[in-house]
Amino acid sequence: GQGTAAEPEKIYRLLIVDSQKGEPYESVRVAMLDELAKLGFKVGENLQIKHYSIGNKEGATRSIWDAESGNNHDVIFLNGTVVTEGFKKLTLGNMKHKFVFGAVTDPIGIGVIEKFDVPPKANFTGVCYPVKVEERLRFIRQVMPHARKLALIDAGMPQSHSYRKWVEDALKLPEFKDIQ
Repeated sequence: GQGTAAEPEKIYRLLIVDSQKGEPYESVRVAMLDELAKLGFKVGENLQIKHYSIGNKEGATRSIWDAESGNNHDVIFLNGTVVTEGFKKLTLGNMKHKFVFGAVTDPIGIGVIEKFDVPPKANFTGVCYPVKVEERLRFIRQVMPHARKLALIDAGMPQSHSYRKWVEDALKLPEFKDIQ
């Protein structure tokens, strides 16, 4: 659409902060940069990137923000739930800074957006990550039709808390009454 392509002669500044090194963050970051390149935003030509990874330590967002908040980034890409939650605590509502998130499990649950089908009320927008729990349960039923007890291994992380709640809610549906 109009306004999505790079303007001639302008240099754009992008800060990327990953929750941790490796997957899925690497694939999400590479895909995002590929899409930007298709729109004319090319690394080394008109796009300058600064890239960090926080090793899933939310507190590391503070030192990155202290170092980078004055650097006039056009946009800050937050790649993952932990990093998005960390920056939310520091900058939600500070309209001087624009954030786009990716690979976030539950952006509504962590409070960076209110709903998926309305424009954002603050300075965060992006795409979320999950496949609906009901679809995953149906898939499990297809590949293991006799399975009746499932285990959910999780961590003390926001995305795990969200996912556990979604599983518990899905198992209340009549369709899954035979699964624990």
